[in-house]
Parts: sequence; C-alpha cells; structure tokens
Amino acid sequence: MNQQTATQLFEEFRGLRAHQYSARLGRMRVFIEEFAAQHALSLASESAGPRLSRAERSDRMAAFLEQADTILGQSTPPADFNTFALLRVRTDEVIHTQFIAWLLDRDGSHGQGSLFAAAFLELLGVELQKDSLRRYHVRAEFSGAEAVVDVMIGRPWDFLVYVENKIDAAEGVDQANREHRDMRRTGSTMSVPVRRQVAVFLTPCGRDPETGNPDDWLALSYERFAAAIRRTAGDISDASVRFIVEHWLATVTSWR
Repeated sequence: MNQQTATQLFEEFRGLRAHQYSARLGRMRVFIEEFAAQHALSLASESAGPRLSRAERSDRMAAFLEQADTILGQSTPPADFNTFALLRVRTDEVIHTQFIAWLLDRDGSHGQGSLFAAAFLELLGVELQKDSLRRYHVRAEFSGAEAVVDVMIGRPWDFLVYVENKIDAAEGVDQANREHRDMRRTGSTMSVPVRRQVAVFLTPCGRDPETGNPDDWLALSYERFAAAIRRTAGDISDASVRFIVEHWLATVTSWR
C-alpha cells in the first residue's frame, strides 16, 4: 500500500468516525431536549395551574425514563458529558427518587430485571427467599395514613423496605416517625414480619433522621448505595442503560 492510498483510507476513516460521532451527538441532543422539557414542565406546574401533585410529576418522570433507552440507543457521548449536571438536576430529589424507583423495578424499561434490586436488598441485609425477586412491588411517592415515603419496595408475606430520600430538603414535622408508623401499618397489611421490614434514611453523608428514633432507621449514604449498584455494572446488558447508570453514579458520588 503506497502512501497516497494509505492517506486516502485514513481520511475516509476519519470521515466515517466524524459521521458516527455526529449521529451520537444528535441522539444525545434529543435525549437532553426531551429530559429538559419534561423537567421544565414539572417546574412550571409549581407556579401555573392546574398544579400537579408530586405523584403526578413523578409519573411523568417515570414515563420519560421508560423512553430513555430508546432515545439513547447505543450512543457513546463524550467522556466528560454528564446528563444530570448539564440539566442542572444534580440534587433534584424528585428526579433522584424516581430514578431509584426505576432502578429497583424489575419491570422497568432498563430491561435488567431485578439486578439492581438484588444488589440493594443485599446491601440492606434482607435475606432473599427463593421467590423474593420474582414478583415484588416498587412505588415512588407511596402514600400512607400519615405521610408519603419516597420509595417503597416490598412483597407480601416476604419483605418491605421504605426509603426516605433526603438530599437538600429539610425533614417535615415528625416526618420520620410518621413514615415509620406507616411502614408498620403497611407491613401488617402485607403480612410481612417486623424483622423483615426496613426503614432506610438515604442521604449524601449517611446521617440519622432528626425527626425519628435513629434505632428505627438504617442510615445509608449515597456512596454506599452507589457502590452496591456499581458492582452490577459488569452484568448490565444494555449500553444505554449502562450509560445512564454511570452518569447517575458519578453524580451521587460527587456529593461526598
């Protein structure tokens, strides 16, 4: 192969790579615009009627996350790109709550089944039974008699986990106590033994709740949670899911 031929092939290769890169950026642009529009709609609902409830906003975010793998395709954006940082939602509790619920849901659009839920429950010390992860429920903004907890994950007669997610917001009046009482009621309704009910207080630094008995709660830092999810990375079968999970991990571990 002479120098002229080699140079021509190299230029053709560069052109192909540039085209592929442009296509990837185009798919990322669609993702960003869709995500931003969804988030803007949630924010606008706070000041313009009719006002959406937190549950409605969460449902809209869930619907968007279900489209994320389709929007992203198999793209590989620049290494320094981070979706959560670019959209300025790094510490948005509603978005992170919805994202956590999406991760834990075996029927989530991530297509990874109970991979993330298994890692999370193992972290909490919940001993899984043979059928524990075949059929369980995940709810974001789960309403009880006294409070609304950020994430509920449970299976009747088996296990129940309440997750209160606190990033920047202060606790409400007697919030942790109210949520713990709700968990006990829900656990009784689901016939879950008390020993298999876990109340998790999730924060960047892993602090105890201020509005409840620390002995009633498992204080969990985002760093420990992220470490458990990171261990699943090698088992994530879809590139777009791995991409968004890696961005989330980078975001929540940057708070420490």
